[in-house]
Amino acid sequence: MKAISQIILLLCLILLGNHTPTKAGETEKPICGFTETMTLINKYSGSQDVLEKASECLENMDSDDPLTYLIKGRIIIKSGTLSHGLFSEDAISAAQKHYEKAIELAPDNYEVNFYAALFYGTATNGANDKTAQKHLEKLFKIAPDSESTLYMKMILLPDGDPEKEKLANQLSESPVFIHKHMALVVLKDVYWKTDYDMVETVYQELIKNGKKHNLNLGWDYGDYARFLIYQKRDFKKGREILEVSRSYMKYGMQDSYESDISYLQGYQYVWKTNPRDYGKAIPLLEESIRVYSNHKYAYYNLAIAYYYHGMNTKNEKLIYKAKEVMLLAKEKKPSYGEIEKNLARINNTISQIEGQ
Repeated sequence: MKAISQIILLLCLILLGNHTPTKAGETEKPICGFTETMTLINKYSGSQDVLEKASECLENMDSDDPLTYLIKGRIIIKSGTLSHGLFSEDAISAAQKHYEKAIELAPDNYEVNFYAALFYGTATNGANDKTAQKHLEKLFKIAPDSESTLYMKMILLPDGDPEKEKLANQLSESPVFIHKHMALVVLKDVYWKTDYDMVETVYQELIKNGKKHNLNLGWDYGDYARFLIYQKRDFKKGREILEVSRSYMKYGMQDSYESDISYLQGYQYVWKTNPRDYGKAIPLLEESIRVYSNHKYAYYNLAIAYYYHGMNTKNEKLIYKAKEVMLLAKEKKPSYGEIEKNLARINNTISQIEGQ
């Protein structure tokens, strides 16, 4: 969180700093207008290079232009990304000042209302839905038939609304990169649990669209891996797609997903197979913890596997390891599992061992 705050502060200093002419011998700043800059920011997928290039574009824009304030706000909110679609409170607060200034300068401007609706409807984590709707209403007054207006309506409609799916199908054929991309994301969510083949098709289109527009596909491949792991239980392909995701960029959830592959496989051997195969579960659960040390459920299941495999094979060392790991599981506070009951059983067994 501290690192994100430092990045936001640095970007604020850049955005608010004095713009000076390029001197002889210096590299010229890129010349790009509002549309080009916003298109660049829309391709942000965790790479600060994108935001730095967008900041450089401001060198050629009027500092008092309301569109300039929109760009500043958009850069700051993107810089505060905690995870895909979730933003830090510091970024939200800093960006909001720029959006408010843009609204003050041009309350009836289409672009101002478009990005204000986007900010208040999505970036503030649902805290300003009524404000977002107010700006959406202005968009319909200014340009009711515009594809961008329909796009914003799609974005702001609640999940499960039939009209959201209808608009997503319509916009999935859009030539505008971000319209098509987000429409496909909506369709992916619609079919997530009901039509795996359709989800696969949507992911293929998402990746195709991303490659066409030079998007960093790290998040999209990571999300695809998530679908394969948790919905299809296709662990082999899930691992392969995770590696593709890492080839674009590395972020924390990739380790969590990979850890879950081993955990879910180990879990099956602890609880689902008949007979239970604790010996096969142990290396998988150990691998889950090695990849992601905070996997609280893996600790609990590993302790269970150690204990019963130790009992079955008369391996006393595993009984002691079961206690050690169960105590770690207790610290992690998983939301399921009878930790105290199993810990008592393990302690009782240890007492019997030491009393021999």
